[in-house]
Amino acid sequence: MPTLVMHLWRKYQRIVRFLFTGSIAAVIFFATYLFFTEGIGAWYMVASTAAFVVTTVANFLMQKWFVFNDRERSGTSRKFILFVSSAVVYYVLNIVGMYTLVELVQLHDFIAQVIVIGVLAIANYAVYRFIVFRPDSSAEPV
Repeated sequence: MPTLVMHLWRKYQRIVRFLFTGSIAAVIFFATYLFFTEGIGAWYMVASTAAFVVTTVANFLMQKWFVFNDRERSGTSRKFILFVSSAVVYYVLNIVGMYTLVELVQLHDFIAQVIVIGVLAIANYAVYRFIVFRPDSSAEPV
């Protein structure tokens, strides 16, 4: 059994780490979002934007160092630009999703944000894995 667990860990550790850091990023996002909406009474779109900015920086650092074990300093600027560019696309999709679910479908804004982030997280992994932090070797784990 331990051999099977180790095999599965080696094969899927990057996905597990991605899910773990995604959970941390979600906590950062929602804490920031709630601070702005509930703490200072900001409009949900302003709160979502502020949460996006804070989470993008934190998430880049977690993805680079923990998920993709990228310790190289060279190319960090390029990776950050790619990361932020993909994050901007996700931001636009987030705002469109939020508007659609809150204004048109009439969902509570917090529930809408949970749904939108969940859907966008699926595409994030592929973009980070194969574009932003693309591996040097095809032998790396998924």
